Order: sequence, then C-alpha cells, then structure tokens
Amino acid sequence: MEPGEHRAADRQVQPSPTGQLVFISGQVGNLPTGEIFDDPYLQAEQIFANFTALSSELAAGADRIVRPLTFVAGSENLPAFYQARDATYARWFPDGVYPGHSLAVVSAPADPRLRFEIEGYVRLTTG
Repeated sequence: MEPGEHRAADRQVQPSPTGQLVFISGQVGNLPTGEIFDDPYLQAEQIFANFTALSSELAAGADRIVRPLTFVAGSENLPAFYQARDATYARWFPDGVYPGHSLAVVSAPADPRLRFEIEGYVRLTTG
C-alpha cells in the first residue's frame, strides 16, 4: 500500500431501506442517580448500560446498533474501556460479528470526572 492510499473498511453497515435510524447522543458513565464512578472500568461498563437502556426504550436490540463512536479521555483509560467493551460485545454479539466502531482518544471531556462517552445510531424497523 502506498502512502496516502486507503483500503475499504472490513465491515460495512448498510441499513435496511425499511428501517429508520435514530441517533443516540453521547452517553457517559453516570448512574441514573447522577453518581459517577471513579473506577474507569465501572464507568466504562456504565456507558454501555446507559446505551443499552436507551436502545431498549426504542425496542431495539444490540443487533440494531450501527457504528458506535467512543471518546476516551487519555490513553491511560484505554485498557479499562477495552475490557468493558469486550465483555459487553460478547453479550451483545454472541456470534462475534460486530458493527464498525470508531474510537478517539481526547485530552479531556467537559466534566473532568468523566473518562468515556459513546454515541451511535440504532436502526429501527418500520414494519
């Protein structure tokens, strides 16, 4: 591969023309009470729990998740995020087929207690 040359992604998502995409905006690692865990692994687990709760409210399972995007505050938090993501994905996608997932390491979120944020789309069926 030459410099500047790009390969096609190994996973592409093409939503059904009979489905509607709903955007789930940035979910962070807070509990419903507003409490935020200090432990990065627990905070990462909570972002997936919050994303799952919103997907469930839309009557959409994990198989309907399309291209999550995650922001991680500092590379030192990556191991905790990967551990929580891998455990969650094993439950969400037991067949091992995952949607594309983008991740960016950022210097800091707006709230310094937060270490992670995730957003993405959920595809709904329309009948």
